[in-house]
Amino acid sequence: MNINLENLLHDAGRAAPPTTIDVARAVERGRTLRRRRQTMLAGAAVLVLVVGVSFALNRLRPSENSPTPQVVAPVTASPTSDAVLILTPKDKGNDSGLGEQAVVGGVLKRDGECLLFSRSVELIVWPPGTRWSTEDEAVVLPDGLLIRPGDTIAGAGGHYASTRAGLNELLDTQTAVDRAATCVLRNKAGIAVFNQYSPITKE
Repeated sequence: MNINLENLLHDAGRAAPPTTIDVARAVERGRTLRRRRQTMLAGAAVLVLVVGVSFALNRLRPSENSPTPQVVAPVTASPTSDAVLILTPKDKGNDSGLGEQAVVGGVLKRDGECLLFSRSVELIVWPPGTRWSTEDEAVVLPDGLLIRPGDTIAGAGGHYASTRAGLNELLDTQTAVDRAATCVLRNKAGIAVFNQYSPITKE
């Protein structure tokens, strides 16, 4: 049997695996794969962020069916004569209107809707026909005299205890009685009543 030793050695060398590894190439390939993986992770993170922001904006954006919020303007009360309580006495028919002759007077004070004498702390009952002028911020007497808070006035009349029964006896309407009772309780006030036909003077 003839064996060609030269051919056998040649074939063996061709079939033998390489005995060396290209280390540099393998390292570079590993780096490339790592960069690709990092790029893919970064892209995924950006996508998640964009989706989250979009969802949040959609939640905040009002839908077409959402009711439009209404802006309510502040309500301010317009000044009227009811802002100040002008108490007038009950009509007693054939009464002369002269009443009592005690001196009634003092410095006029306004406490909310209540008009009082400041020193004696008495709620004032005015002659019939007296009114409050919002424009002048003053009491207008039947003769046209203007009396403002801080003015000193005097006239004839009487002084009364501020009981509920007394208010019912003095005043012309139940509404006036209720409002006067509120003023009396808040200020712990008595009642001063000007006579119907006695003049009231201002210093």
